[in-house]
Amino acid sequence: IDIRRIESRQYSSINELSSDLKLMFDNALLYNEPGSMIYRDALNLQRLFIEKKRNLTRDDSVQNLVCELLTCLFIQTFNYEDQDGQYISDSFSELPEQAENEPFDIVYTFDMIRQNLDQRRYRRLDAFQTDLFKVFERARKLTLPHSKVYQDSIKLEKIYIRLRDEICQHGSLLRSPALLFNEDRLQHELVRERTEKDSLAKTNNQNSISPTKSSDSDENKVYVS
Repeated sequence: IDIRRIESRQYSSINELSSDLKLMFDNALLYNEPGSMIYRDALNLQRLFIEKKRNLTRDDSVQNLVCELLTCLFIQTFNYEDQDGQYISDSFSELPEQAENEPFDIVYTFDMIRQNLDQRRYRRLDAFQTDLFKVFERARKLTLPHSKVYQDSIKLEKIYIRLRDEICQHGSLLRSPALLFNEDRLQHELVRERTEKDSLAKTNNQNSISPTKSSDSDENKVYVS
């Protein structure tokens, strides 16, 4: 993108400027690691441009509005900072790119969600939310309950729910069955996940116990072929 072109006002339309800015954002996201400052700054600039463009133009396309809302929701969730100014999503970088015991057929990551948003694969809030929740659930399935990643996944999921309700204006701006999933539902899901995790751990422990030694009578038996 040519900054001098912007300064000299050589763009004939907001869409023309949008194309150049999108290319700049795409390059920053493609060539920098997820979680890096350049990556996060590119996402923030993308969100700010979407919001500014929405204020300057009138787009009657419901689908465009949904895609923009989902993108802004993702960016605000991914770039959410705690009271110490730390990005909560940073701890997810400790997760392996591919685990031996992957809980899902697909490895769900924040960057995968971001790419799907860029390619406009999400047309509904509930589809986007399902994939994002699998990012959080994957983090919990691959870590222990007392770990920072596990706790941060819960914290960030609660933050997402709050941001989602605010951006969708509690259903006034965007209605979706996804809005029915609240913190109470999350608590029920966490109980279910922990029950499954405990059951799996118990099964693995039983399988790891070596077989008991045969009795003397068994050892003295003669087996005839």
